[in-house]
Amino acid sequence: FQALHVPRTESSLLLVPHRRRPDLLSAAFMSHAFVDDGRPQVVAVDAFQGKADATLKIMDSPPADDNKPALRQTREENLMFNSAVSLNPGNYKIEMRNQQQKTLAASSLQVPQHSSRFVVLRVGNEAGKSSSLIEHGKPAGFPEELIVFQSNAMSGMPTHFLVAALSTVLALILQL
Repeated sequence: FQALHVPRTESSLLLVPHRRRPDLLSAAFMSHAFVDDGRPQVVAVDAFQGKADATLKIMDSPPADDNKPALRQTREENLMFNSAVSLNPGNYKIEMRNQQQKTLAASSLQVPQHSSRFVVLRVGNEAGKSSSLIEHGKPAGFPEELIVFQSNAMSGMPTHFLVAALSTVLALILQL
């Protein structure tokens, strides 16, 4: 493990373990240091191992309790993998799409007024098509999925603990 840059201010570090290659059980890590600037932030991480291409879209979404018809046009923008952006408070929808722009998965994202951190993960492994975890010494495949993690989902719990818990869950999945 090697750190190329160290933040100059206090920040939370996100470590995402993933398979080094689809056919190996060894792990590699992607990282992101959240900036504590008071604005809500989302980081998009592509931890998928395989040949399938996907893109992320973020769009405005009306609140769930809003019965009024939308008065404004919905904005839709690309959300690049392995990048971070700041968001304005509001309701959003995140979609993962294939090359033909077919929606593969979608999730809502509610951004509050205060500083919060969000992680959007693309996970999965195309290593194999069998039902066993390891067959002929090679790891089995797992379906491509979209995970949207909101750090404010459990109020009162430190963000660094939640990010560490998410990384631990992913590490356990990789070991299976």
